[in-house]
Amino acid sequence: MRAALQVADEHRDHVEIRDCRSIAQGRAGFRDTRPEDAFDGAQQAAVEAVDAQLAWLHEFLEGVAAAAIGMTASVGFRTARSLLAVQRWPLVMIVAVFVAVGVLRWPLVPVAIVAGAAGLYVAWRNRQGAR
Repeated sequence: MRAALQVADEHRDHVEIRDCRSIAQGRAGFRDTRPEDAFDGAQQAAVEAVDAQLAWLHEFLEGVAAAAIGMTASVGFRTARSLLAVQRWPLVMIVAVFVAVGVLRWPLVPVAIVAGAAGLYVAWRNRQGAR
């Protein structure tokens, strides 16, 4: 059983429907492949065709991501500034995470787990010393 994916390309007053298998085979240059392989390429061609029609959505999401990054940086700097008046170790943690993820390109999740555990330990030690 062969599934037929179709992509709609809008032209001025009509919609032209094309079979994705022919798009994928012609675009990628694998005309002598099995139908299953062409179908995988057809799925990719369908996704790319829909993706091209939603270019405005990509631009919108890039703007939202930039705003989120700016807000996160603003909150981080404000918090760091208030903490630096009392303690210096939060600055060391911020710089260590920045260097590990941004410069050394270590994966974020393990770095965040280690930094979070180290921060909790240092905070606990500070509370024990304050008593």
